[in-house]
Amino acid sequence: PDHKTPPQQRGQIGYTLKLVVDALLEYGRSETMPRFIGALLRYYDRPEEKDEDTAFTLLDAIRYLPQQYYGEKTRGALIEFAAYFVAQGELRLTIAALEFLREAQRSLPKGHPQRGRIVAIVRSMQPEALTAIFLKYKILSRAGVKDPALEQTLYHMDITSEVFLDNLKIATPWIVK
Repeated sequence: PDHKTPPQQRGQIGYTLKLVVDALLEYGRSETMPRFIGALLRYYDRPEEKDEDTAFTLLDAIRYLPQQYYGEKTRGALIEFAAYFVAQGELRLTIAALEFLREAQRSLPKGHPQRGRIVAIVRSMQPEALTAIFLKYKILSRAGVKDPALEQTLYHMDITSEVFLDNLKIATPWIVK
């Protein structure tokens, strides 16, 4: 028998990581929770060593880890992990990273340094895909930063047909849709 795992199956296995994380948080014993979370968070060290599929799986999963389970220092490390992949420019990883950054930003008070770091990360990117433009706009808007160019693209141009066309393409990753 062939023991190779095709890319599609690896993607499906990776997708289930967030389900496993959610189930462990919901049904796991509270005394083992710090050990589990510590083991999970060690995977977020050294982003440059992660291949695209692993990075995507990790970025997608961390969005579902409630922030009550980690502190400010860990959140800062996770923000830098996401920043690394935003800078890489690969659309699927950028969207997953932006989704996490948007989630992390929600719990931070105005004026918090990590909130400022998130804004700096997002400002540095030059998105072309509508999904990335939308997420950038939402993150900046929540921070109180106005960007007329993004607003013009999203709300004053007819982008409906482009959105539907992207959704029909087989090659468009599901996270972008």
